[in-house]
Amino acid sequence: MPGATFVALFVAALVIWFVIRVVEVLLLVFIAALLAVYLSAITDLLERRFRIARWLGLTTAVVGTLAAVAGIGALLVPPVIDQTQALITGLPQTLTSIQNVLATWAVDYPVLRRTELADPSSGFVARLINDASNFLRGSLLPYVTAGGKLFIEGAGVVVMALYLTVRPTLYRDGTLSLMSPKYRALGARVLADAHATLRAWAIGQLLAMMVLAFLTAIGLWALDVPYWLAFGIFTGLVAVVPFFG
Repeated sequence: MPGATFVALFVAALVIWFVIRVVEVLLLVFIAALLAVYLSAITDLLERRFRIARWLGLTTAVVGTLAAVAGIGALLVPPVIDQTQALITGLPQTLTSIQNVLATWAVDYPVLRRTELADPSSGFVARLINDASNFLRGSLLPYVTAGGKLFIEGAGVVVMALYLTVRPTLYRDGTLSLMSPKYRALGARVLADAHATLRAWAIGQLLAMMVLAFLTAIGLWALDVPYWLAFGIFTGLVAVVPFFG
């Protein structure tokens, strides 16, 4: 193998290894950039329409977004609480029904007759669920740690997005300064195209989520499903999840 080819393969492998190692950080930066594009679009609109300072437009955009998130949470939390309470209330009856079904299967299939499934009063299903609950309680610390990590990463994304929105030219010029002078004009065009593309994608995605939420809510309302509005909004919100894995 020629030396140049070996060096190229080594560099490519090194780059791939580096990307794999920092992929989580790159994802956070990408999410922060999307959030910055969203906030910047609202801020720019307020600046042009009402002739206000950028910091005031950004503050309005952030407050409006937080109010929208709080409103969505107020719609989604009550049905979740109600259905969780209903699940807990009906759990004994559900366990009994499952145990009876398993006992019926044990009668139909001789291989199961000598197991605990054949006895409806054995409490096999209840013990199984109890063991699962104990396992989850024993694994609470990793979930708490993951929650703390999620909070820290979310705060980092918000801070990065705010900095990118307040002074976007500062970071654009800083990125261009890393390039060779003869390529800076090309780099500026690439960054401008990337910004326009991300903004168009974000607007299109928001519109798609709104349409999906609206149609889902209308369909559930027509079927007389409880909490149709909350479920419609939730459906629209989770439409963006596949883009981030």
